[in-house]
Amino acid sequence: MIEIKGYVCDYCNKAKKVKRVYKSPGSCRRHEKNCFRNPDVRACSTCRFWVLICDDDETPFKYCVNGHDRQDTGNCNGSLYDRRPTTECDFWEEERP
Repeated sequence: MIEIKGYVCDYCNKAKKVKRVYKSPGSCRRHEKNCFRNPDVRACSTCRFWVLICDDDETPFKYCVNGHDRQDTGNCNGSLYDRRPTTECDFWEEERP
C-alpha cells in the first residue's frame, strides 16, 4: 500500500461516488466545474425529475420522469440511450430535500 496526497471532487465525495483522485487542485477544480453532481451544471443526476425505478424484471435504472432523457425529444440524452448525462438541461429543476 502506498500513501498518496491527492484531491477529490466535493460533489463526488458528498455522493460517495469518488472514482478519481487528482494530483493537483487545478485538475480537481476543472472536474468540479463540469461534474454531473454539481447542481450548477444542471445535469440529470441533480435534477428532481431523475428517479430510480425497476422495470418488469426488477432491474433498477434511472430515468427522467418528464421524458427529457429520451433521444426523440431532442432535449436530453440520459440513461436510456446514452451513458453520459445531459448538462444545461432547460427542464432541470433542483432536487427537493
